[in-house]
Amino acid sequence: MEAGASKYLAATEEGYTFLVNKKQTGQNSTKIEILNKYGMNGGKHHGPIYALERNPSISKYFLTVGDWTAKVWSEE
Repeated sequence: MEAGASKYLAATEEGYTFLVNKKQTGQNSTKIEILNKYGMNGGKHHGPIYALERNPSISKYFLTVGDWTAKVWSEE
């Protein structure tokens, strides 16, 4: 059995951010489920995201940096 975090934030070269859940489905298989897509309805970066970091105090907030801007997001 694998231990560790199963929820991840992933950033793309197109300026989008995804909240994904990694689930162990069998002995040697893993399923990735996309829980939320950030920037799809506006507010995305206009190029690659170079940095992505959660707020250490309140983990539902996170920061993305790309295209000469920094943006603060909430998981909600």
